[in-house]
Amino acid sequence: MRILCDDLIRLFWISESEGNAAEYVKTIVSEWVKMMRANVEKGYARLIHTPTGTNASAEFLPKMASFVIKGKPIEQIAMQCGLGQVYDMPFRFGSLAIHGNTFPLHGAPDESEQDSLRTLPAINAFLNLSGHPKTGQ
Repeated sequence: MRILCDDLIRLFWISESEGNAAEYVKTIVSEWVKMMRANVEKGYARLIHTPTGTNASAEFLPKMASFVIKGKPIEQIAMQCGLGQVYDMPFRFGSLAIHGNTFPLHGAPDESEQDSLRTLPAINAFLNLSGHPKTGQ
């Protein structure tokens, strides 16, 4: 529900004007650059100058900053294009569980707790594979 609301809000806003569409494209590029920059800075990735085969990460990192922008929050986008009610009702309610801000409701079936507990081994396995500092590996 939350994802569908997010898509609806963004697509509606993008369709309102070429300026909104261009801003959205810049936001997409920015998010990819932030992800790339984080991986290069942390040593998970390198940028290689193809003709020479040398590591060009340090040289290219400062150039990446020019592609990073502060995108509009989804709430601001929703209000701007008249979909504030969609944001305030289904999107906001759907966000509680996504951000871990809910607990099982009194009287809720035990299945909701069991679903959460079933994910813990997968999370632990992923952390162990990634060499996460909190797992000591």
